[in-house]
Amino acid sequence: MLHNWFVRPLWRKEIRQTWGLLGLMLLLGFFAVLLTHMQQWWFQTPQYIQHNASIFDREPDNAVRWAFSEKYAFFQLGLTLICFLLALWQMGYERRSHISELGFALPYPRWLIYGTKWMVGAAYIISSVLVITVLYAVMLWSSPVGSHFHVMDFIKYAFHVIFAVLSVYTFMLFIGSFTGSWTAQAVLTFILFCIYDFMVLMVQQLAYVFFLVLIYQHMDLSGTVWEKLNVLIWITGETDRYPYGFVGVSALLLLVAGLVLYNRNPLENNGKLIVFPSGEKVLIGGFVLCSALLGGNIGSGLFYSGRLGYLIGAGFCFVLGYLIIRTLARIRL
Repeated sequence: MLHNWFVRPLWRKEIRQTWGLLGLMLLLGFFAVLLTHMQQWWFQTPQYIQHNASIFDREPDNAVRWAFSEKYAFFQLGLTLICFLLALWQMGYERRSHISELGFALPYPRWLIYGTKWMVGAAYIISSVLVITVLYAVMLWSSPVGSHFHVMDFIKYAFHVIFAVLSVYTFMLFIGSFTGSWTAQAVLTFILFCIYDFMVLMVQQLAYVFFLVLIYQHMDLSGTVWEKLNVLIWITGETDRYPYGFVGVSALLLLVAGLVLYNRNPLENNGKLIVFPSGEKVLIGGFVLCSALLGGNIGSGLFYSGRLGYLIGAGFCFVLGYLIIRTLARIRL
């Protein structure tokens, strides 16, 4: 059964088209982690190296944080950006260049094509993180502060980077399963990364205008389940407080949803914002709602303070937003 997931022609096709991004991931790891380490411990004077080593010796509890937090945070963010390009290439660009239509003509189910794309991306993420982590471990253990680090330190940070980046990559690939072009996929990905903070700000302003009790002052969502819906937290969350369970389950559901949606893609809608008519209606409704909230915020803040200004701004932007999104929905990008 397992061998049915590993179809060599599909793997060769995906790797041939995207192998350059694997090289970019490894290059990023070299500059973000390895080169930074070499600059600190290889290319400095003996006095400078001894000074750094003495700091680690005085504060051994902070040694791991100093060695990993900044380097791996930059590595993790960079991997996320590369995975964004990878997801765009695998999904949106294939639709734009009609490669997806050729792929659908192959004697393989569509869900397997999507699954292969995801597995290739996962293999890139895992292999690049493991290679960089092994090299970094060798470098650290051979440095004057090597005694401060244990195998579990490297496993912990490598696992976190793989888990976080793979979860976000799954999310970005899922968006490509129902968007009709790379432009729509890129824009919607950016919007969904920002939507949580936008909605929190808009709802706070709505509560401030319409409720006498200042409930907006008590709308602190930090540490609640609502905060876990913020996809930015998936990539920026601290290792010790990361919601692994919630993110893991969400990523698994997104993977399954992506398999189902890609398997049902109507090719005749390629180039549209959303390839499914029902999804297009959801997009229109969400865009109009956000436009009205933003318009109310602008109306009450810049033109006429209070509820009247909010309603005027919300009503105007409701109509304007509907006209804009309906026009965009008719265009093939």
